[in-house]
Amino acid sequence: MSEKTQQNIATGINRVASYLADISAASGAAGVDPTSSAISTVTCTETSTEALAAGARAGASFVNTATQDAYILLGEGTASSTNYTVKLPAGGEAIYETPFSYSGAVQVVFAAAGTGDLVITKI
Repeated sequence: MSEKTQQNIATGINRVASYLADISAASGAAGVDPTSSAISTVTCTETSTEALAAGARAGASFVNTATQDAYILLGEGTASSTNYTVKLPAGGEAIYETPFSYSGAVQVVFAAAGTGDLVITKI
């Protein structure tokens, strides 16, 4: 993983945590700790995969370090190149953050088989 990709992941984590702490304090959101996070990965595959299960979280950020574009779908169903919420380009140069307090499932599929991962930070 390149230094730029690592910086993007760290920036995404910090931005989401700061934003969520501000919003949580203002809204009195209960049951979610915006000061903790968990990182997971989904390996590059042409099969739609659940990246995050539905459940309580303050937010999530995604960085695609794979060699193929990733199609991310918020909600249930099968992610594809024609059924997606956001297309995240390959190479780790972009960050996608879910809308605040979105707690539904997240699906992902890649444009083709390749190497690398979708790095997910769940807050």
